[in-house]
Amino acid sequence: MRVPDSLCLWAATLLILPGGLCGDWSVLYPQTSICAVPGSTVVIPCSYNYPSKDRLKVNTVMWCINDTDCIADSETKHYVYHSQTPNNRLKFSQRIRYLGNKMDNCTLKITDVGISDQETYRFRFETNDPQGRWVGQPGVTLSVTELKIQMSPTGKLEEVREGDNLNLSCVPEGCSLTQTEFTWFKNGQPLSSPWATENTLRFNPVSSEHAGTYSCALKGHAKTESVMFTLDVRSEFNTLMIAAILGLVLLVSIATLVIYICIRRKKAGQLKGENSRNMKARDVLNNIYDEVLQPNIPESEHMQRTPSEEDEVCYSAVSFPPKTASCQETNDSSVLYSTLKR
Repeated sequence: MRVPDSLCLWAATLLILPGGLCGDWSVLYPQTSICAVPGSTVVIPCSYNYPSKDRLKVNTVMWCINDTDCIADSETKHYVYHSQTPNNRLKFSQRIRYLGNKMDNCTLKITDVGISDQETYRFRFETNDPQGRWVGQPGVTLSVTELKIQMSPTGKLEEVREGDNLNLSCVPEGCSLTQTEFTWFKNGQPLSSPWATENTLRFNPVSSEHAGTYSCALKGHAKTESVMFTLDVRSEFNTLMIAAILGLVLLVSIATLVIYICIRRKKAGQLKGENSRNMKARDVLNNIYDEVLQPNIPESEHMQRTPSEEDEVCYSAVSFPPKTASCQETNDSSVLYSTLKR
């Protein structure tokens, strides 16, 4: 048989066989990996096909997780949606909506996505023929991650000065989103500028007025708001002011220290002079006291005194004017009395 004849026979066989060419059993997932943010809504697009649609009718459609065959015959395998079973998995019962039909559309919608929704989802359909059933492989993997704000260029993370060019981007960690519209917040208030709906805020250049606390969220989904990001912008004017203030504080501190030292020295000098005067006055008083108590007695007589004479007590009373330390006569009525007992 010639080659052209064999090719024609092969093509005719495919057309005769059920499911040949355009009649294949299939499930199509345009996206096999989808990224979502907690609190957002995810739509998993899906379509399916089967042969002999005039003879076969779809009776049951279902979505499942953790199950390659999508049979859900154990505790670890669950249906997310089942057209014949209204009692679906509890955590999905209020958040799952089947947007498809029993013809060719199998799109699934999940609202208020949570971290626990990170699974691989597969679609299965069954027809009125016991052998007419199909599971779409490899399924769709859903990743759920938080939004965060990244600043670029990354070299500006340490310090941002007025006049620098930088961007703030709202991105999920480790994956990319299909949604392109966002809402930006500054200090808790939404930004109303037209450019505030993109995933990137551009500051070209940045100024001190841009300083504040920023966050972002998917537009229309307030629950997806990211963690706060604080943007500090160092103003050149503020830098000079800080330097001037520090210099002034330093000068005041030095002046205060100098004044303190001078006052201490002055007080120390005054105290020293006063102590010197007091010492002189004390010496004068001591001299007068000695002259009163010990009159001039010849040394020979002093040596001849008996012990009993030496034991005699001498009492004296001395009164001096309070403002003079000399022995000169004054008109003061104070009288000097002395009593000597021999």
